[in-house]
Amino acid sequence: ASHHDADGGTLARYEADAAAYAARVDGIDMAEARAAFLARVPRDTLIVDLGAGSGRDIRAFRAAGWRTLAVEPAAAFRARWQPDWGPVVGATAGSVLAPEPVGGWWACASLH
Repeated sequence: ASHHDADGGTLARYEADAAAYAARVDGIDMAEARAAFLARVPRDTLIVDLGAGSGRDIRAFRAAGWRTLAVEPAAAFRARWQPDWGPVVGATAGSVLAPEPVGGWWACASLH
C-alpha cells in the first residue's frame, strides 16, 4: 500500500464501485457545509477539491461562479467527468501542483 492509500484497498474499491458511490453521494445535501466553507474563501480565487469523486461539490462551486481544480486519483471517477465540470487531474493530495494560488482546499470525505 502506498502512503496515499494506507489500507491498500480504498482506491481499488473506488475503481470498482464508482457508479454506485456516485449515486449514493450525489443525493447528500452538502449545501450548508459548502456555504460555511465559501464564506472563508477569498472571492476570485481557486478552489481545489481533493478527492473530487462524483463531482458533486465541484459542480456546486462552479455553479456559484468559482474557478476550480478537481483532484481525483481514481480513474473510474475521472472517466465519468464532464467537460463543464472544469479541469480534473489524476493526482493525489501530496502531488498537486495548482496552476495559480489556491484560496480554498475542499476535502469532503476524502480518504487520500
